[in-house]
Order: sequence, then C-alpha cells, then structure tokens
Amino acid sequence: MRLIRFFALQGWSAAQRGCYGYRVAGHGLLSDVPLHLLSAYACDSPGVELQAVAPPVIAGDATEVSAEGWLAGATRQVVCRSGRAAIELLLSGLGRFRVGKADGGISCVGAEPALAAEVLEEALLGPPLTLALAERAVWCLHASAVLRGARVLLFLGPSGQGKSTLAAHAVADPGAGFERVADDIGPCTLVGGRPCARLHFPQLKLETSQQYPLAARESLPLGAVVVLEPVVDIPELSLERLAPASALKALAEQTVAVKLFDRALHRAHLGFLAALLRSVAVYRLRYPHDYARLPEVYRMLPELPEPAGNGAKPGLPTR
Repeated sequence: MRLIRFFALQGWSAAQRGCYGYRVAGHGLLSDVPLHLLSAYACDSPGVELQAVAPPVIAGDATEVSAEGWLAGATRQVVCRSGRAAIELLLSGLGRFRVGKADGGISCVGAEPALAAEVLEEALLGPPLTLALAERAVWCLHASAVLRGARVLLFLGPSGQGKSTLAAHAVADPGAGFERVADDIGPCTLVGGRPCARLHFPQLKLETSQQYPLAARESLPLGAVVVLEPVVDIPELSLERLAPASALKALAEQTVAVKLFDRALHRAHLGFLAALLRSVAVYRLRYPHDYARLPEVYRMLPELPEPAGNGAKPGLPTR
C-alpha cells in the first residue's frame, strides 16, 4: 500500500524534525514531525528517506466547495478546492493544507500564528487525512464500533445519537461479549471485494490506553450496520432492516467530509457503498432515550441475523 507522507511546512516547531512512522487505517504514515495524537499507532519507519517536497500546485480551474463541521474544538468552515493534481483545504481559524493525488503527500502550507501543536494535529487528522484516505478508497464513517467474535458492528449516526454511550455500555457488560474498537470514526474499505473495518485510527475521545491495540488485526469484516435513532417516550424497541435506498442515504449522510468530495471521489464512494450493501445488512434501531434501558438495546444486537451473502471469514490478512 502507498505510504501517506506528511510534511509540516509551516506551524510546527523545527526542533524535532525527523522521520516518524505510524499505522493509520491500513496505511503507513510518515511524518517529519512527531504526531502525539497518533502515539498509540507509532511504529518503526520503513527505512525510506523522508524529504520535504514542494506542495502540489492547485490549478486555476479547480472546483471549490465549502462545508461546516466540528473540528479542533469548534464549528468551523472548511473550503475545499479540488484540482487535477491536488486538493487544497482552508480550515477556518487553523490553517491551510494540501493533499497530493499522485504522491500520497499531505502538506501544511499555512497555519494560524501561535496555535498549539495538538490543535494543528487535530486539524491534520480531520479533513486532510480523511481525504487522503478517500483517495486510497478508505472511507471514514461517523460511527462507533464493537467487535463480537470476528465481525464488526457499526453504530452509525451524527453526534448526540448515542453511538459512544451504547458502545460503552455494551463493552462494560462482561457477559455481552463485545469489545469496543472505535468510538467516533470508523474507516471502512473493501478487502477482496468484501467490506471491512480498518481499526487502527485515532479515536480522539478515548485515552491512549483505550485505543484499539496496534498489535491487533487492523482489518476485520463488517457484520452489520445499525443506524441509531433514540426517541423520547417510546414503549418498545424497534429494529428494522432498511431498504437499499434508505440504507444508501444513511451511509452517505454519515460519511465524513462527503460534502468536500469532488466528482471522482463521489463516484468511487458510491461504488463502495453499493458493494457494502450487497453483502452487509443495514438496520435502523429506534429506542428510548433512557440510560436505564440501554441493556435492552445492546442485548438485542447479538440477535441480528447474519447478513445474506456475507461470506467474509475471520482471519483476513492484516496488511
């Protein structure tokens, strides 16, 4: 797999320049500065020389889109210009990044004065890394995830829908048989044509000790996707399998940075979602917004039927 190279051309201190290696969503990432938010996934660099290169040029005919999202502790506007060779991202109050489409490079080409390094790191791990992974057919979903047996179950939904809370309660019950593997972002891709979760990705709400272990398998098959919909004052839980059109809409809406995709990325993204829906069931779960009833919610999850046609087996290659 192609390496992702990050060059901190502006904004970071030059005191610790070197070559630092990490594993992220199934890819090696080399950085010329240490990235502390990736410390759980630090590994030996592969022995290649990391030399700063000029950031790719954005052509004058680049298409431009903008969106708002939560990033580095605030709601910020993101302006994205996508050209033939590169993507440029202007992150309000943070800085400017460029993502090369050919060489796998991410560059910070401008940073707001006096920003702390951890703020710039969080900016890097947002749209720049998300789009760099999308260029490699790895799609980040707004999801928490648990592992049961050898399959991953994604809890999908925007902030406030209870993804993290449900996952935390499920893994806290020793008899339920769940292991938390993602808390907020779930990168997914196709391995041998089958949808899999790529589990080595920084979950910024979790402590380093709570991150999915670097030594564990980084690629495991998806078992099902559950779109969460907490509702006040409903008497019963409701679990329904979504029709393909509704499932496609839910998955597309909860893909990170989807509003920043250019035409080529949209086309590739739809291809991935179509492949996912051919082998993985997507459900909507309506449940009371009541902590006391959460055990009822996660206890019904193991009863989800095996998705039709999903022949993915445990033991997929880790690389």
